[in-house]
Amino acid sequence: SREAPLSISPCPRRVLRGHHGSLTAMCWAGDGQHMATVSQNGTLFVWDAARARRVGCLALASSWMLSCAIEQSSDQLLASGG
Repeated sequence: SREAPLSISPCPRRVLRGHHGSLTAMCWAGDGQHMATVSQNGTLFVWDAARARRVGCLALASSWMLSCAIEQSSDQLLASGG
């Protein structure tokens, strides 16, 4: 017998506003409450996702940021691009 396909209906829980340009990456911090995002406008934002508030902003050297990461034990941020 075949199982029925899983039906996923995503719905937004919070809208985080602030980036101009395409959002290219996001990652979660180890606390499960904060996240970082990078976009093609050359900014990295840190968010309190539960409250939908930006808590930090970093202007990056390049506008072509393609990825970001948060080192879980020390909360250091990494952004990389082309």
